[in-house]
Amino acid sequence: MSPAAAPPRVRRAARAVLTGLTGASLGVALGGRARGWLGPVQVAARAVPAGTAGVRVDIPPAGHATLPIFRGPLRVEVLATDVDPSRAQGLLRMPDDATDAAAVRDQLHTVLDRAGDQARRLGVALAARTVVAALGGAAAAGALTARRRADVGPSPAAAAAALAGVAAIGAATLDRDAWREPQLRGLLDKAPLLLGDLRTAPARLDTYRDQLADLLRTGTGVYRKVAALPEPPPADAVRLLHVSDIHLNPVAFGLAQAMIAEYHVDAVVDTGDLVDWGTPAENAFTGQIGGLGVPYVFVKGNHDSAGIAAAVAEQPNAVVLSAEGGPREVAGVRFAGMADPRFTPDKTTGDDHAAHRVSEAAQAFAAGLRGEHVDVVCVHDPAAGRAIDGVAPLVLAGHTHQRSVRRYGDAVVVVQGTSGGSGLRGVQRDPPDPVSLSVVYLDRATKRLWGVDEVTLGGIGEVGLSVVRKDVATLLATVPA
Repeated sequence: MSPAAAPPRVRRAARAVLTGLTGASLGVALGGRARGWLGPVQVAARAVPAGTAGVRVDIPPAGHATLPIFRGPLRVEVLATDVDPSRAQGLLRMPDDATDAAAVRDQLHTVLDRAGDQARRLGVALAARTVVAALGGAAAAGALTARRRADVGPSPAAAAAALAGVAAIGAATLDRDAWREPQLRGLLDKAPLLLGDLRTAPARLDTYRDQLADLLRTGTGVYRKVAALPEPPPADAVRLLHVSDIHLNPVAFGLAQAMIAEYHVDAVVDTGDLVDWGTPAENAFTGQIGGLGVPYVFVKGNHDSAGIAAAVAEQPNAVVLSAEGGPREVAGVRFAGMADPRFTPDKTTGDDHAAHRVSEAAQAFAAGLRGEHVDVVCVHDPAAGRAIDGVAPLVLAGHTHQRSVRRYGDAVVVVQGTSGGSGLRGVQRDPPDPVSLSVVYLDRATKRLWGVDEVTLGGIGEVGLSVVRKDVATLLATVPA
């Protein structure tokens, strides 16, 4: 039956519904707005009839975040319009004697609770204004188009029914945890927003670090215990956690702690670039090594100064390798290592003879080990591995920020990515550098490489976790011909 053939009552009802919905949409677009404060940020919120539901938060010029908190035909858009500097400075202000992480967490909980209350008040105000605007718009549209006074009422009634439906859909699909995984765009997907005094930033990162560690524990636990794994390593294999190029990222040690617990690691091997600039101010970063609870084998990278190496050596569980120090036995494995001969933290002042210096130092290092029994050699730059053939069957390295496997003669060189996502430099790349850690399995009797579990987390602003197990044959199959 065509619309023209429908009974007049049906046509009037359909016209009233269409008019009501159109008027409600216009009313929401014009009047569904509210303003308020979220912490130090003044925001303008509005309800928008749209095909994509949820909440979109715009922070110009940094970009925007989309939170899929609910579904339906309405989207809430929140625009940051102003920042009050005095509120921002007081937001995370701590008493002078409250410097421990627990006090900072308590302060963060207070700040988050206050922001939650402000967000609820803003939401209630926006909802009330949206309902009034929708009903008012529907009534106005009905009054303008109705031929009879009796035809006005159905339009706001239709709008009220539509609003009730939207509310029901929103309540049924509400996901209160969706804010934990926002979809970031623009500059927001390149770097976290860190507010407050930088002296307390490491303490305030504890929460983020703990959450990443929980993700890592969960992901690796599920992978190892549930997923269909390739052939497992020997039960008594020596397990080494290989990290490299942390570049002052405080998250890395939380992830390392999670890996140590999940894999029952025997020792951590760090192949350098623990920090960025090698300054005395960065010495304090090495203090986290002592809390790992297992031996920490370290070789200096080109970003690490001699002072950083000395600070690492002061940790009770640290073993700093160098050509002068000779081989050291850790967890039943004989290690030898060569400190990177360069100190080039500033890339704008490069060393034109850097490669030659590494090669010369590696040759002298290898010559000094002839006749020594060594199971694993640790270097920062994998280019040094060319001189290691005949010294040890396995070389662990870093420096390149990309995982790879090389073979020089009988020596297998396993190159780690960056266990700190390249630090702050990582946000300059698109996508950001991933965070890479690996568990290296050695046969306990022969100390030969059995295989590697490669654990990768998305870099800053990214979400993702993968665990790939490769036995030695699989690893060698990736070596370029």
